[in-house]
Amino acid sequence: LLVTGVSEDKDVEGVLSGLLPCASSVVCTRAYHKGTAAEMVAEFCERQKPGIVWRSDDRIEDAIDAALERAQADGMTVFVAGGLFLAIEARSHLEGIDPRTLQFF
Repeated sequence: LLVTGVSEDKDVEGVLSGLLPCASSVVCTRAYHKGTAAEMVAEFCERQKPGIVWRSDDRIEDAIDAALERAQADGMTVFVAGGLFLAIEARSHLEGIDPRTLQFF
């Protein structure tokens, strides 16, 4: 189960075209810092692999929580990839840190 999002200044197609073949299902989301809207990421995913998007959520916390719940229920592995900010914010959420409070320099 891929949880993905890409920074708005990156090549969404280029990043996701390498990730989608590795996933059976996708949760699209966005990082608070420079993230492309989740719906735009979902549209690209659906164009490349119709039916792959399970969920789209602009709040990374909701996306991660839903992915973990589904993975546990369905015996899946969660893979978070697509953008550096996304990965850092996801990890922060899992550690109980509000990703909106992170500062990048």
